[in-house]
Amino acid sequence: MLTGPLLSSLLVSLAQTPSAEGTNPYLAQAKAHYFSLQYDRCSQRLAQASQWRSGRAELTEIELFAGLCAFYLHRESEAADHFRLALQLDPSVRLPPHTSPKIRDSFEALAASERPVPARVTPLPAPMPAPKPWLPPPPNSALRGRPLATPLTLASVGVAGLVTGVVFGVLTQGDVDRSRSAVFEQDARAAGQASHQHALVANVAFGAAVISLGAAVVVYFISTPKGARP
Repeated sequence: MLTGPLLSSLLVSLAQTPSAEGTNPYLAQAKAHYFSLQYDRCSQRLAQASQWRSGRAELTEIELFAGLCAFYLHRESEAADHFRLALQLDPSVRLPPHTSPKIRDSFEALAASERPVPARVTPLPAPMPAPKPWLPPPPNSALRGRPLATPLTLASVGVAGLVTGVVFGVLTQGDVDRSRSAVFEQDARAAGQASHQHALVANVAFGAAVISLGAAVVVYFISTPKGARP
């Protein structure tokens, strides 16, 4: 059974054989030194591995193991720089199994700080409601036409009463004048009776005119406009 330095030397010698696939031989040697706890030699091989033309995955491993070796060599600041580069190359990179809890805590803290902050999604504003089509305002009920048949009829009666009252008032005045100028008592008495009759008719006509005109005004204002709800 191979143990100690002999096993380490064997692993290094195997790693020194270039792969047919063109993998970085120095990275394999560095990993062999790391797992055999030879952190100085691991750092040296990683320095050489960084000069090799490697892909992104190998560059990630180079920085990861460089950070591990630097940490074990008590170069924590250098280790943090290597870990940060490894995380930038591959944010999903993970430490190898059985890594020291102290190193793991430091690595996880760096990983949390290096993860990209998710972009804040600003909700789109709600769409503006479509403008309502303009409609003319409904006509004011107070301005609508009112029925005029009844008020006009009453007004006509009132006007006729006024005319009648004026006519009979003139006749009354004429009767009074004839009564005063009559020579005979019989003529004066006849003119006086006529004046009383004409005055009565004039008074009734004036009264009817006032009532009719007042009723016309009242009916006009209390009537319901056309088209308005009752």
